[in-house]
Amino acid sequence: MNHLHSSILALALLTGSAVAQDSYYKNPDALFSKRPDPTAPISHVERFGPVGIAIDLMQPAFTMRIKEIEEGSPAEAAGLKPAMIIHSINGETLADIDPRIQLGNLITKAEAADGRIVMMVSDKAGADPRELTVQIPTFGTYSKTWPLDCPKSEKIVRNYAAYLKAGGMQKFAMGHLFLLSTGDESDLEYVRQWARSRPKKRGGFHTWNAGLGNIALCEYYLRTGDEAVLPAIQAVADVIAEAENSGGWGNKAPMGNLNYGGGGGHLNAGGVHAATMLVLAKECGAKVDDETLIRVIRHFYRWAGRGNISYGNNKPEGSYTDNGKNGGLAFIMSAAASLTPDGENSAYAKARDISALFSFPSTSFMLHGHTGGGIGEIFRSAAMSLLHEKRPELYRDFMDQRRWHYELSRRYDGSFGILAGQRYDNESWGAGYALSYTMPRKHLRLAGAPSKFAKPFQLPKQVWGTAEDDDFVSIEAIAYPDGSRPDFSRDTLATGGGLALVRMSAGEMTDEQLNKYIRHPVIITRTSFSGQILKRGPELISQLLNDKDARLRRLALDTLAPKRNPDPSKVAPQHVARALEMLKDPEESLFVKEAALRLVGIAPIETLVAQVGVILPYLEHEEWWLQHSALVALTAVIADKRVYREVLPAIGAMLERNHLYNVTAPLRWGQIPENLRKADPEVAALARQELKQAYDAYVSYQHELPKVEQRVDTGMRESIASTITLLPGGYDMLYEIGKQRYPEATVPFAEIFLKADSEQFSPKLRQGVLDYRKELLLPAYLKKHQEALAKEALSIEPRRGKAAMEG
Repeated sequence: MNHLHSSILALALLTGSAVAQDSYYKNPDALFSKRPDPTAPISHVERFGPVGIAIDLMQPAFTMRIKEIEEGSPAEAAGLKPAMIIHSINGETLADIDPRIQLGNLITKAEAADGRIVMMVSDKAGADPRELTVQIPTFGTYSKTWPLDCPKSEKIVRNYAAYLKAGGMQKFAMGHLFLLSTGDESDLEYVRQWARSRPKKRGGFHTWNAGLGNIALCEYYLRTGDEAVLPAIQAVADVIAEAENSGGWGNKAPMGNLNYGGGGGHLNAGGVHAATMLVLAKECGAKVDDETLIRVIRHFYRWAGRGNISYGNNKPEGSYTDNGKNGGLAFIMSAAASLTPDGENSAYAKARDISALFSFPSTSFMLHGHTGGGIGEIFRSAAMSLLHEKRPELYRDFMDQRRWHYELSRRYDGSFGILAGQRYDNESWGAGYALSYTMPRKHLRLAGAPSKFAKPFQLPKQVWGTAEDDDFVSIEAIAYPDGSRPDFSRDTLATGGGLALVRMSAGEMTDEQLNKYIRHPVIITRTSFSGQILKRGPELISQLLNDKDARLRRLALDTLAPKRNPDPSKVAPQHVARALEMLKDPEESLFVKEAALRLVGIAPIETLVAQVGVILPYLEHEEWWLQHSALVALTAVIADKRVYREVLPAIGAMLERNHLYNVTAPLRWGQIPENLRKADPEVAALARQELKQAYDAYVSYQHELPKVEQRVDTGMRESIASTITLLPGGYDMLYEIGKQRYPEATVPFAEIFLKADSEQFSPKLRQGVLDYRKELLLPAYLKKHQEALAKEALSIEPRRGKAAMEG
């Protein structure tokens, strides 16, 4: 599904009951996607901030019922009980606006006054209401610049610091990171004790513990220069560097299964923090191999400004929901910008800013994510703080519009949760969310704090791609032909939030509006207008393909050739010709070329045959995104008798040296397997020969950890083996390969053969597999399930069944 389709689907889901919602909400256009549906039988507000209750929202919308009472809370002290009906709070009933926002505003107003939360409650529906008063602390009002220069924010920060230092719960040392971020010297001593207690030697590897759990350790050193913690930093850096593979890490381990996370064995939600820790450790003076460090930075840099960091080792994803990975990317790039002497003039600083900017439009889709979305709010909010000086008006609206969520996430004991963050809504993960109040203070190196203890290291000025790729990491809007630029720096969530943009892209737009919004600095926003571009016809697309800004060229290509379900009828000959020019241009952006390959792949077959020589070199490109797209582009000609002698050997050569699972995904599913199954015998014979050569000549993956080597090599060999079986006669060839490689195995690649349709085997192979099943598998199965089979036999024919099993 491309960006446009996913956006429209999201809009449809959000407005499916729009007519009914209009009867409750004064403004039918929600700011946040999870606004409670007034037609639903029941919704929940999991925490009414420091009051200490959870609330059910019931019919008629929205009747409030107490769901839970937090032990020790002001609500408990006031005598509130579960199942009580709340008729009003401080004279207000829920009406007209998002009830979560209204409840958050009630907290804000009460803390600015006398702290009294006066509720009219009854023990059950229909009973007479009575008044109960909950007393919460008074903090005063938020300043216009909150959380900076704000007495209320300072009280919240000091209360939370006291909670942490009293032994409050925290996850992955984020509480220590918070204490460092306050800038208060009284918090530093507590962190010092923790930092000096960190182990000087480490055994095993856990991605989250090693990465996120030790960022505070580096921040402590860069703040204090305390050399006592350097051995602990080195120990962490060593295990992170040792576990790294292809630039990333798995979940709680160096690598998952190769098909994990959409392919590749990585989990980038945890990996982003391991990368940040490694860069910070280098700045602390730890010995980190230069090649490893640059490989990691390059790996993650590629995603900056080009979409969402993927779940695993994949191409950029396209939606406003990223589960916090783009925010994490902003901090990798912040660390890299601090490390390199080029600093704020570096590509890393730009990559930091564009990754942070994603926080603004994406906040409309807060609390979305495969694990509940709560973790996303930690890094979305913290990352947006990185732009509080460069984009002050965006930052101001971001904070003001989300204030309700910060208020409701705070707990009565001074700690934080993450309201509606599901498994992350607890005091442990809430430590990260509290950084929303302190990150702009710039006491952390990641937030821009200076450090006289930092050891600079010169990173490559162009770590990935060509100079044209730098366009994608700019937070500036794309220029009009006259050189002027639209201004998005004063947007509000009502006009520039993700929901507002989705609604705009799905409605009627003037040419002037479209011409503005396709110049938005955030790629997800630009691509959401692909449908509007198509409506204007091929002339506009041709203009975009020839624009001097690579971002518009990529937009045109994504419009014509989305990753899923492209429509070749929309592609004109001049579009294909322009894409071919891009592929021949050594200075063209790599990210543009990745999409150009996809476009050429849906060109007429005659064009593909004539231009196959332009595509083939990309099978050997150092960037696997281009290798993959080149393979996709060759789909229609992989078995074409006019070019197969060029195509198949090139694919075979790529397979010999490939160690990335997702590069060869098109060989495992999609149209390529079907084309190979239908191949002419002459084509199939060469394909079998090239694949056998690739299997036999496969170059093993080199890694410090044998288990990583084994997982990669086994997975990649099995991938080649599976591809061989797609061909006519492929199973018999695979059997021959297996007998040569594993001569002691009765049936090599047994799992493949046992799952296969035996009708595709030769008679000899079919008999061999049948004998294997009879001689090895059947006796083993009977032995393992003897008791159950005996009972079944007796139930069918007791005497004969018993005799048969005993015999």
